[in-house]
Amino acid sequence: MSGKNTLIVGAIFLILGFIATFLFFSVFKEVRYPYEARILGVDVYSMVPLHEIPSWLWIYLEKTNDRAALICNFEIAAVSYPSLNGYKISFRKGNKNAIYISKKSAVIQGTDDENLLKACHVFFCLRENITLASNLSEISSFLKDKNEIYVIYDKSLGIDGLKGYAEIMMVLGYIQSKTLKLIDYNGDGIIDEKERNKSMMEHMLKIYPFMRNGSICVPQPFKSLYQEFIPENKSYNCSNLKPAIILSLNKTREIRVEDTTLILMGDDRGLHSEAILLRDILEPEFIVVMHEKAQ
Repeated sequence: MSGKNTLIVGAIFLILGFIATFLFFSVFKEVRYPYEARILGVDVYSMVPLHEIPSWLWIYLEKTNDRAALICNFEIAAVSYPSLNGYKISFRKGNKNAIYISKKSAVIQGTDDENLLKACHVFFCLRENITLASNLSEISSFLKDKNEIYVIYDKSLGIDGLKGYAEIMMVLGYIQSKTLKLIDYNGDGIIDEKERNKSMMEHMLKIYPFMRNGSICVPQPFKSLYQEFIPENKSYNCSNLKPAIILSLNKTREIRVEDTTLILMGDDRGLHSEAILLRDILEPEFIVVMHEKAQ
């Protein structure tokens, strides 16, 4: 090999070495995110300003057999438009609870099923511009030890808001069926109609829907598998109806717990989104069970 050829080969190897070194450090260097936040114990790392996330309406959801990720898929899909070219959302288990957002995708990560759902709820709130003024555990345990619940919605709700109301009533009906405990009070081995009715009164969540007009609430008919509520033709002061879940029209989208009241505030579309979120916080399995029954 001539000296000239040797120089050429040497130059090629030198260039390849520089390229290999550049690629190595490009791939393995630590990714730096210009936007960071910590929301409800979940670290959010983003390449785009967080206020741009609500514009991610067209979504491509990665298929999954993971149950927690499937619940999250249903949650996000309920407020999104499906598209193969949309922003890609994927899920994974990892050593921390975090959301990693790039310009066209997001990875939602949790240490286990519960924390994956928690991270999912945080992403949902970012997408829908919802503020959780109360922590997730306070919301998820709201119905604990309650024997009845009033569901109050504004009279002027539009189609989306009423869809949200329907979501809440459906999940409450599901929860109601799980709370029912039939008791054989006289110990004769038979539960008669009287014992059944007494069991439902003492050991089942009762649901009472009301429509609000100002400070006045009017009861609405309701029927589930175990309860039929036929209201009297009278009205009530809304402030006396507790414990309650309230859907209230407002310019600000927010969910908060105040003593024995859980309040959903927002515009019509926002109330629908908040109802979806509340559904999955109160009873995560509900939407998967409904999906399996529909198949």
